[in-house]
Amino acid sequence: MDKDHIEKQGGQGVGARVARKEDARHLHGKGRFVADIAMPGLQEVAFLRSPMAHARLLALHKPQGLEHAVIGRDDMHGALDIVADSAFPSYQPSAQPPLAAGKVRFVGEPI
Repeated sequence: MDKDHIEKQGGQGVGARVARKEDARHLHGKGRFVADIAMPGLQEVAFLRSPMAHARLLALHKPQGLEHAVIGRDDMHGALDIVADSAFPSYQPSAQPPLAAGKVRFVGEPI
């Protein structure tokens, strides 16, 4: 199916051109993103993610002077594992720790 055929068919559905409303504001530097919103007391977080698919986690070295700002699994006293839920009757839930402890199991696992 070529472009002319799509236009002759009315240009609706799969393959149709869709007018993009958001482009102008982004192209002119007027786009607004979640990171642009400032709120009193707002704190930011970043997660270090494993580059390894399977590895032992021997230590977490915290930068000097930022020890209070870096939280590892050992600092998360009382943190509960994350358990996904599903409406599928045959789904078997499994607990996932919020941060890796002892070993990482997949690329991108939060450390």
